[in-house]
Parts: sequence; C-alpha cells; structure tokens
Amino acid sequence: MNNTLVPNYFLLQPNCSNREMLNIAKTAYSQGKRTVLCTVPEEKIRRKLLRYVSIAVFNEFQMGKATKVTIDGLPSVKTATLRLYGRGVETIIVKMNNGGTLIFADENFQLLEAHQNKATALGGAITPELKMIMEMINNHTKP
Repeated sequence: MNNTLVPNYFLLQPNCSNREMLNIAKTAYSQGKRTVLCTVPEEKIRRKLLRYVSIAVFNEFQMGKATKVTIDGLPSVKTATLRLYGRGVETIIVKMNNGGTLIFADENFQLLEAHQNKATALGGAITPELKMIMEMINNHTKP
C-alpha cells in the first residue's frame, strides 16, 4: 500500500497497482496530504497521477521514461525536470548517473555533487521537511 514518511506525506509504493496508486494519490490530495512518487507508472495513467504528486524521486533513466525526454546529461535532465514541474509536480529529485543528485524545489535547481554529504547540504536551501523525506526515501528504496 503506502508508507507514511513524515506527517502529511505518503510514499507511493511500486508494488501497488496503477489504479491503487492513483486512488491513494487522489485521496491524499483531497485530504490536503502530499504524495511522494519513486517509480514511473504506466503511460496510460501517468498524466492523471502526476497532477496529484508533490515530490518525484527518479534516476536519470526513470526521468527520461516519465517525460519522454532523451537524457544525455545535465541539460536534458533539467529539461525533463521542468516538464514534470509543468505537469504539477512541485519538487523533483533526480539521482544522477555520476552519483550526484539534482534537486528542483521552489523553482530553483540545486546540484549536490557525489562527494557532498547530502544530509548536510540539504540543510541550506532545502526545507527540513524535504530533508527528512529524502532520508526516509533512501532508507525505503533501492538506488
């Protein structure tokens, strides 16, 4: 089903059916809660689901699949990120192939290099709530 990460946030699990994910996201949205998506749903429900997703956490491959953008480096990842943002996803976290992490939040990009301590780096422009969510996701999902 789903896991409560921090109050008012739900992680949409990849083992849910597409219909279950959509129903969970709609219900959470109607209750003023936020959803975190860490898997790319099938294309037939992707557009419907994305409008209810608050935070998307993808790797580069998933980002390309979700947005139909050919990913070949940071510029194309940013283009794909803006496409997701345009579909209603507020915060996008991309695990880059080089080990770094690209975060798009509050209409700004932040690139964390692979060697940076992500927990420390996130304390700056990223909210403590988002920091907790990223830490929980890292503990619940495989890279």
